[in-house]
Order: sequence, then structure tokens, then C-alpha cells
Amino acid sequence: MKILKTFAAAMLLLAGATACDSDNDIDYDPVVNLTLNPNVSFTTCKNISGDGSWAIFDAPTYNFKINTSTFNVSLEAVKLTYAEGKNISFTIDNLLLTVDQKDNSWTISNRNPLVVRDTDGNDHEITGFNAYIFSSGRAPEIVRIEYTLDNAYKIRGVMKYNAFMGKTTVTTAQAGEDPYENESTVYFLILDHKARKAKILLYEAKFSQGMPRTLDMDFLSHPFSVGDDGLTIDVPERFEPMNNGVPVERYAITDLNLLLNPCRTLDGSFSCAGFEVAIDTESALAIKDSILRKMTVDMGKY
Repeated sequence: MKILKTFAAAMLLLAGATACDSDNDIDYDPVVNLTLNPNVSFTTCKNISGDGSWAIFDAPTYNFKINTSTFNVSLEAVKLTYAEGKNISFTIDNLLLTVDQKDNSWTISNRNPLVVRDTDGNDHEITGFNAYIFSSGRAPEIVRIEYTLDNAYKIRGVMKYNAFMGKTTVTTAQAGEDPYENESTVYFLILDHKARKAKILLYEAKFSQGMPRTLDMDFLSHPFSVGDDGLTIDVPERFEPMNNGVPVERYAITDLNLLLNPCRTLDGSFSCAGFEVAIDTESALAIKDSILRKMTVDMGKY
């Protein structure tokens, strides 16, 4: 009775990544051209050879040419910024495509170091390249890109839109009560890399069996920091979430702490109206149609 749509495919169509194939054409072409545009992602970069700090930059354009017959991939990266005032464009050939039939995912990787030449004629080494693509019929979606440049810079492509579902476990301070578990809440994070803030939205949140209905909650925008494990959101002070634009005093939030491993997992905890809430979620690839429509509207706001 519930209609499910693919979140990855929706992000592809709504947020700016483009793909072309000809699956239903008599003259089937096994080559898929897939582009990740800067408007849907940004770059986080660790200075491995320096002080180990992480920086945030605008994303390059990534153009993938994927041959699903030979399992060979070439990649063009246009204007990758990896340090202040430093950017390069390059092409990588002979990347390897592997397909996981269980979850319709593609992984693009290189087994050995690759030497690429930038547009100025300088050579660079790429190691540990890994891109993860969720493929749903005619709409493959890039959801993760990671690699190391010149053994000096750890590059991560981070998507601006991240949706998660999984287990929300709620306990209270009252003895004898069993924890309440909810696996239907969708956590949607919209990342603004220029302001370094995350817009946190919850759909169908419920914290106890006795709650008369679920709530859509806007946890507002909060600063995030970047580290080896991902993006951290730490908000110790009290704030009131919004529901349909109205502050919800009854469910005031304190001690919010989230760890976002982009396009993989969202873990964390917060206190809400006397409830202690723990989050253990994974990237959501299928979301109810009604929630997806709300997410589409919210994407247009921010």
C-alpha cells in the first residue's frame, strides 16, 4: 500500500547530476556518461603532509564515462581545488567497475597508483580512488568519491543532501520502562559548505508509544566541523525545534551530538522532553512517496 521511490534517483533528477543511457533502445550503447555537478557537492580535503587539518572547498565537476560491457571507467575532474589558491584538472583512465547485484550498487576503484597529467603538463599521483554509485534502472547516482592526491591530500566529495533511516532508540529516566524503538524516522541533512552549517530535518519522528502522532521537526541550522571520521555537529545548548514553522517547546532539544559519515551513516544522540534519544542510521535509498515530496519542497528552500 505504501509507494516507495528511490531517494538516490530523486536526488539525481532534482539536484543536478545527469546520466544518459539507452537501455530500451534497439541499438543499446553500454557506455553510461555520468556527471556530478558542483551544485550538489563540495570537497573536504585533509593536508596529510602538513598539519593534518581539514579544509572545505567548492567541488570540481566530475565526468564519468562508464563502460558497463568492459567494466572500464574513465574520469575527467575539472578544477579540483585541494588547497588555497591551488587547483588542477585531470583525466583518469582504466578505473575498474565492479557491480553488486544485491543492492544495485557500482563501485569504481583503482588497484594500483595512477599517474595523471594536469592541464599545465604536471604529473600527479592518484591512490585509493573509490567512487560509490547507486544504480536504479535508468538513474545511476554518485553518492561518494574518495581518493588521495600526491600522497599529500586526502580528497572527499561530500554530497549536499544526505538522507538516513534506521534505528532510533529512546529511553527515559523512569525505572521499569522498556526502551522505545522507531525505524521509520527519516533524518535529512542539507549541508551548506560555505557557511559550514547543516540544516537538520526529521520526518515522522516519534519518541514514545504514547505520542498521539508523528511529527515533522526542523532542528534548524547548526555549525559542523570536519574530521577524519566525517562531519560532527555538536550543540550542547537548549533549542526548540520547529513544526510547520512553529516552535515546539514541549520537545525542546538539548545535548545534540551527531556524527555524519557522508552518504554512509548518521550516528548520535540528543535529549528531548525527558527522553534520551540514540540514533543509528544508514543512508536511505528508498523513502515513502509522501516524505519524498516534503523533502523535494525543503530542498528548494535552502
